[in-house]
Amino acid sequence: MKNLLSAILVLSAVSGAAQAELLTLKPGTQTCEGRSVPGGATANIPNKPAELTTAAFGLRAKKVAVVNVKVYCAEILVTDGTLYAHDAGNALASVVKMPTSAIRLDFLRAVDAQTVKSSFVDAFNANHVDVNSPKIAAFLNVVAAGGTAESGKSLTIVFDLMTAAIYYEDGNGKVSSMPSDPDTNAQILSIWLGTPADAGLATLKSQLTSVR
Repeated sequence: MKNLLSAILVLSAVSGAAQAELLTLKPGTQTCEGRSVPGGATANIPNKPAELTTAAFGLRAKKVAVVNVKVYCAEILVTDGTLYAHDAGNALASVVKMPTSAIRLDFLRAVDAQTVKSSFVDAFNANHVDVNSPKIAAFLNVVAAGGTAESGKSLTIVFDLMTAAIYYEDGNGKVSSMPSDPDTNAQILSIWLGTPADAGLATLKSQLTSVR
């Protein structure tokens, strides 16, 4: 009962922000599956914009039957690209230490919200993250409410230590915020930088932790 009450309290703190765009992207010189990869972005955090640089990017593919389906291009953005660890064992910890960081998923095909949520749950399970803990449950509820991620649209998650919050922008441009902390940030980032839940995420992690 105590955990349920905590979850309700956390969920009640989730609110839509007025800003139309969580990240204002900056031009880049690289591409992923024909899509331009931004060189950086301004994170439009309430009362505290943060300048970010793109530290890594890669392709998320998932095997469906016998076919590898291209799902999205993922980009990791951080306040200081020189402090991002380009190795599988330390990348996650290096991102969590950043004052502000973000991951942007640029979708190459339409994926409904429940499928996105299910894929995140699979990754949490692979990393022994309790999906019923209040803050993770709140995050998953926001993801489920986000609607279909259409091709050409993006999902964005910004982690900010100064405001102790996570900001989530769905494919429709709606921004929600929720309380967070470094441990929760690490748990969410483990979807991409932790123990891979499948071969497609293993390949993506390899790309996100390699030097280009």
